[in-house]
Amino acid sequence: MPLVDPIYNVLNISIMIGFGLLLFFARYKFKISLLAPALFYGLFWFFICLLAVLNYRIFPIHPLTLIYVISSFSMLLLAHILLNSKIILSKLSINPQRIYNVYWNKLIIIIGFFLGILAIITIIIAHGFAISDLFSPSKIILLSNEAYASKVRGEFSMPLLYTIFISMFYSSCIFAGIQYSNDLKSSRIAFLPFLVGFLVMLVETTKAPFLYTLILWIGGYLSDKVF
Repeated sequence: MPLVDPIYNVLNISIMIGFGLLLFFARYKFKISLLAPALFYGLFWFFICLLAVLNYRIFPIHPLTLIYVISSFSMLLLAHILLNSKIILSKLSINPQRIYNVYWNKLIIIIGFFLGILAIITIIIAHGFAISDLFSPSKIILLSNEAYASKVRGEFSMPLLYTIFISMFYSSCIFAGIQYSNDLKSSRIAFLPFLVGFLVMLVETTKAPFLYTLILWIGGYLSDKVF
């Protein structure tokens, strides 16, 4: 079995070492409490993953699964750091909204948009279609049918590049919601993720990509409004 191959196990151990160092860094660099949501989440999944890695013949685990766990922890850690930074800036009578959004949000949204477009191009090419087919309604229907048929037959697996690009795109949806919540002049840019989400929905013949985009966007919007 490929998942119990020694190479996979060595890679998993290396990833877990990096995960442990990230947790140590979060705990002592940023003085995060062990009961804080971000660190508690990271520690919980660290020990779950460690159990699977140490017993890899019984509980085989793919390296990408570990990377997904670490990515989700990193997002929570980033949110914790940004939240604390806003509180500190507020105490110093500095406008945290202006510093945070102007210098980071717009850039993150634009980068996320182009990564989403790259994800769409990647999956189109993987299905054997040309990029120009994206501009033809009839070709999009053929592509959707092919994607659905391949999924049913179990003959198609998502390219690694697509997984990486689309994960980064989904992360940018949170920042798009934050951008819109601040009523900036460039708020229209906050709706760019919905275009990508709609196109991915057409290509993958499932509503999930658009719903993920919407949920993350609303989450970013509400989190900033509530705070």
